[in-house]
Formats: sequence, C-alpha cells, structure tokens
Amino acid sequence: MVAQCQPLVPRRQHDQGAGAAGRVEAIEQHRFAPFSRVHVRNRFLGVVDGKPYRVGPERDANAAVHAAIGRMLTVHQLAEHMIVTSSNLATNLLLDLVGVEAARASLARLHLGGIDLQRGVEDEAAWEAGINNRVTAAGLCDAMRLIEEGRAISPEASQAMLDILHEQQFRSGIPAGLPEDARVANKTGEISTIAHDAGIVYLDGRDAYVVVILTEWAPEVSGRRQETIARISRAVYEYMTGPRR
Repeated sequence: MVAQCQPLVPRRQHDQGAGAAGRVEAIEQHRFAPFSRVHVRNRFLGVVDGKPYRVGPERDANAAVHAAIGRMLTVHQLAEHMIVTSSNLATNLLLDLVGVEAARASLARLHLGGIDLQRGVEDEAAWEAGINNRVTAAGLCDAMRLIEEGRAISPEASQAMLDILHEQQFRSGIPAGLPEDARVANKTGEISTIAHDAGIVYLDGRDAYVVVILTEWAPEVSGRRQETIARISRAVYEYMTGPRR
C-alpha cells in the first residue's frame, strides 16, 4: 500500500507556455482531432504474438462502448469513456489509434518515468509473458501535477484532460474521504488484486493538492478496498489542512 501527496502552487503562478515544446504529440503526428471519428470494434493484436484478442464485455466497467460496436464514436467520446467510466474497450481503441510507441514517446517527453506503458488492456498472452503496464505513486503524482499546472502537452490539452477527470463517476475512493464541498478530478483503477486512485483535490480558500493511493490485496478481499482508500484520503486531507500547513 503506497500513498503520496504533493501541494500545488496556484496555476496562475506558472508559465503555462512552458508546455509548448511538447506540442509535437500524437494528435498532431497522426492528424486527428478530438472530434475525429473512430470505428468501434473489438479486435486487437497482441504485442507478443500478433494474435487477435478482444475485451470481454463482462469484465468491462462500461457497456456503452460495447453497444456502439460497428458504429463510430469521436476521440473525445472515447476519452470520456476511458476516464469517466474506466472503459477498457475505449482505452484499447485510443491506444490502437495512437500507437503504444507514440504514447510511450509522449510520456518520455513529459519526463514521466514512473509510468511504464507496454500494452493494451486484457492482452492475456502478454500478461502470461510478464509484459505488463506499471505505475508508481510518484509517476502518477507527476502526471496529475502536469495536468493541473497546464504543462501536460499544452495548456489547452491539460484543460481538456482536467475537464474529463472532473466528470469521474467512481467516487468511493479519494472523494469519499473528503468534505462535501471538496472538488476532485480523479482516475481510479481496479483489477482482481489492486485498487488505485489518483486525483487532484480542490478546497475553498486553499491551494490544490495531488494525492495518489496505490493498494494491493489478496484476490478474495473485496469489501474494504474503497473504504481503505477513502480513509487514507481523509488522513491526507487532515495532514494537508492541519496547523502545520
């Protein structure tokens, strides 16, 4: 179980133009825009053997993207589904559109060494070969900080990311440990043995802060995961707003 938090200087005190050098990113390279249309399909090629695999609808948190198979959704719609309801199918469609190597190059340009992207979701052959996506609390903390400070790709891209994060529907982790008037832009992640949450917390009259909570569990333990994350979130909140701060 790992938790990390960082206070943030108000955005207006940062030079938002500093992210301009990172504009040569996947959207420009591949010449698609947020409202470019993507054909929704459920067939992807594994990174190990190139064999096709699919995202099981029974294991996906979002049925809406599966219901759209055979039709078109925009890049922006898929990004919303990927973040707001953790759609694995939307994630794979976007990753397939951009390409793993292009996405890794973007992470490298942003100096996000704590995020190791290797493959799409539910690539079982890759999992069996030990090829997995990995994150650290520090890496996710740095990513959230770049977004909030307007330095993730560009100020405009950062704001678009932040807007989607604010729409998050899974609120039983970090947000549940905070006062009702707190605003949170967060992204959760959960599989059989892990439950993670990373977010930016906004409080009236105080600077925002980033908190990342990564937890690992035995497969049979399910009921206490979100409650534990919420309790850690509360402890971080009390520390960040205590007299020492």
